[in-house]
Amino acid sequence: MQFKIKTLIYFTFLIVLGTALDCPESQKTSLSGQSCVEQCGTNEYISSDEKNCVFTCKAGEYINQDNACFACNLQYVTSDLKSCTNTCKDREYVGSDTKSCVAQCGHQEMISLDESSCLKQCGTNEYISSDGKNCVLNCKAGEYISQDNACTACTLNYVTSDLKSCTNTCKDKEYVGFDTKSCVTQCGQQEIISLDKLSCLIQCGTNEYISSDGKNCVSNCKAGEYISQDNACTACTLNYVTSDLKSCTNTCKYKEYVGSDTKSCVTQCGQQEMISLDKLSCVTQCGQQEMISLDKLSCLTQCGTNEYISSDGKNCVSKCKAGEYRYRGNG
Repeated sequence: MQFKIKTLIYFTFLIVLGTALDCPESQKTSLSGQSCVEQCGTNEYISSDEKNCVFTCKAGEYINQDNACFACNLQYVTSDLKSCTNTCKDREYVGSDTKSCVAQCGHQEMISLDESSCLKQCGTNEYISSDGKNCVLNCKAGEYISQDNACTACTLNYVTSDLKSCTNTCKDKEYVGFDTKSCVTQCGQQEIISLDKLSCLIQCGTNEYISSDGKNCVSNCKAGEYISQDNACTACTLNYVTSDLKSCTNTCKYKEYVGSDTKSCVTQCGQQEMISLDKLSCVTQCGQQEMISLDKLSCLTQCGTNEYISSDGKNCVSKCKAGEYRYRGNG
């Protein structure tokens, strides 16, 4: 009994002094560090120097058949900690210690962009996903990049174009992105600026067309452009755009006219335009010694019955102005 008490006092004295136990060669220091044991406890392992019982082996050590920590001679410890490998299995990652394979990354660790390893910090121009589990190149629609480089859900209408905050209204000369959740300074590939210049679309609205440069929705194509099958304004390679705007032609049809833009066929001339004397085109003014018809629709060399040539010689009129008289020869 006295021996046991002396032994306990001795071990207590060592602990107080902070001196490690010097266990016999056949024994190990217990997990608590307060005694020598012949065998480590359940879920405990023998340290690689064979002197201590430990909860976990060091990085780069696996647990051998004797339940002892043993240094790996390959790149990684397997995820079951029982052997070594040069390549982690599918859906496993290289741990942040860079020496082990793990089935999932630890607390406050992220899966790398290439999904091969666990990281404490994402790389340059990479961000932490909103669930905190992955490194990503781009945040999801409706997420901005917070000061700690993490994707964070917006509580306002749109993510700003610099991706660093949120806003209810996009700035002047910015557009609501096609995702409807962000402001952008330019629309993406195969996207078109809406007719009202406020948003990016992948398809223009009803009775709208894609501009010839592919960048805008327009209500009308430019002169000399026809509307292709994919609803895009396309430059004509022949003389005129047909009156239905769907193709090109070198000659306008009977009872059609070359528009005043000189690049299209029309079934009727526009406002303040007249049919030329030869009935082939629309003009904004008639030629010399020609008059504009009473109905303002065509050019004539002679006014109709009961009509007169205006005093300036440019129009057919039904009556002369006050103070003017009619002279023989339709004047």
